[in-house]
Amino acid sequence: MDVGRGVYYHSRSDKSYQQHRREDGGPVFCNIFRHSHLPDARIYHLSDFQHGRQEKEGTQMIKVENLSKSFGSLKVLENVNVEIKKGECVAIIGPSGTGKSVFLYCLNGLEKNDGGNIYINGTNISDKNTDINKIREKMGMVYQNFNLFSHLTVLENIILAPVKIRKIPRDKAIERALKLLEMVCLVDKKNSYPDELSGGQKQRIAIVRA
Repeated sequence: MDVGRGVYYHSRSDKSYQQHRREDGGPVFCNIFRHSHLPDARIYHLSDFQHGRQEKEGTQMIKVENLSKSFGSLKVLENVNVEIKKGECVAIIGPSGTGKSVFLYCLNGLEKNDGGNIYINGTNISDKNTDINKIREKMGMVYQNFNLFSHLTVLENIILAPVKIRKIPRDKAIERALKLLEMVCLVDKKNSYPDELSGGQKQRIAIVRA
């Protein structure tokens, strides 16, 4: 599928989307992702799939203009353009090797883009004069392998960045951490170490930490 034509969403069973189906029974394209190329991957603005609505709420938080990234002769990203607003839920979906992780790494400066610009809350992080570490202080990321610190307990994993980087008082960080752990039903694991957790529990802890 040509990703430049749009974002892919298809449901033959959901009656609320029957009116949006193409006459030929093909996939529905929502929230057009124009003039961009992310081979074989799709960017979904999930809020669009609530009863077929297209409206957005909130102010612009992330803006990507003509983003390009190559590794040698391999073009991973080419002229990607997308805008994401505050409070919007977005998913990038595609098979392995289509640039999903590279795209995310570019958004927080773990990979340097070859071309284009990335704006986070109006700040161009592609500008060499931007303090990327200050931008990262307000970013959370859940890695595929979770990357929890094995020598720290669950609670220590969660409060490490707030205390060390954000300079939040330890007691406040612990209070917040316990509330988040309660949300994912893992308060009882606060003193456990990562190797004592199941894969699903590690994932939830990584989400809480982010």
